[in-house]
Amino acid sequence: SEVSLSEGLTSIGCMAFKGCTAISQIDLPENLTTIGNYAFDGCSITELTIPASVTSVGWGAFANNQLASLTIADSNEEITFEEPPSSSYVYAIPFDNNPLTDIYIGRSWSGKAFPPTVSGLTFGSKEINIPSDAFKGCRFKSLSIPANVKNISSLAFANCASLSSVTVENGDSPLTMSTGTFNSSPVTDFVMNRDCVVKGYSSFMPQLKRLTVGEKVTQMPDTVFRASTDLITVKSL
Repeated sequence: SEVSLSEGLTSIGCMAFKGCTAISQIDLPENLTTIGNYAFDGCSITELTIPASVTSVGWGAFANNQLASLTIADSNEEITFEEPPSSSYVYAIPFDNNPLTDIYIGRSWSGKAFPPTVSGLTFGSKEINIPSDAFKGCRFKSLSIPANVKNISSLAFANCASLSSVTVENGDSPLTMSTGTFNSSPVTDFVMNRDCVVKGYSSFMPQLKRLTVGEKVTQMPDTVFRASTDLITVKSL
């Protein structure tokens, strides 16, 4: 069944629709700002759009649904995915235990939100900063990082066992990353089309084999490919 909520609604409380298994579609109003903990836990929602007005989503808010695709609408304001006060909470992240594969995200966010089933990622046009652990353990095979992504924190794409190719797209401002951004992800191909700032001293991409450097790159970061012992090809575009 489909649920449409009043456009005047600004907040949905904790566990408001928890266990309503007949709900398969929900249209969230454009004035909504807050979604409480476990608000839609245990429903049957298959796809979802989080409006630009939402700034806070509680832990477990959409856990245990049937979500396959998720859209987080474009906004200049950051959205916070709340985390529980301790690790003992079951279904702690907002979209836990869903068959979620495809995400469109149009804004910066804080907090861990997404399950490791994610394999497709599209970014909107607003400035985006990716937090720590954001997509840790996800199923990407390749990644394209657009110009509006400004910062990727430590372990954001760590332990992605199928990730072999990363492309940093053209842009006028540098992309800041950590040496742990792709920790334990077997990246073999890296295309660098703009300057990158890589913070830290551990090996950035130890399994790298092929590096391509674009014409807009003006500097190579300190120690960035140190200990990439399989690196056999370096070429310029």
